[in-house]
Amino acid sequence: MHVLIVDDVAANRRLPEVVLRRAGIPVTSVDSGAAALDAIAHGDFSVVLLDLNMPEMSGIDVCHSLRRQYSPDQLKLVAYTAFVTEEDRTHLLSLGFDDLLVKPVTPRAILTAVGSMTDSDSVSVLPTASGEPLPDQPPR
Repeated sequence: MHVLIVDDVAANRRLPEVVLRRAGIPVTSVDSGAAALDAIAHGDFSVVLLDLNMPEMSGIDVCHSLRRQYSPDQLKLVAYTAFVTEEDRTHLLSLGFDDLLVKPVTPRAILTAVGSMTDSDSVSVLPTASGEPLPDQPPR
């Protein structure tokens, strides 16, 4: 499994990067829709966390492009956004997204979303064995 995180705001990429890496999952991050399409064309990704509100090419535009090339069995798309209603959620799923994460996200939400997209058992628990707190947890 390899996860691509797509968000134009570096701070919004940090938590999923750290959580997934600590769970032993390879992660690549990019800052635009165009960079995401390029990375996917040249990489082997199974899950994409995709911010919806990016300049130039929105996450919905990226989803449309990817769904013309990849089925949900080939590539899982998780919308990653700051605000959504239940109606929005239904609409996003109908556009080709497989799931939705609402910012701010927790480590558990990230692992649950990614884990539900794969057959991997490696993302079923929070990766805190090192004793280091995750970015949204207070130090011990």
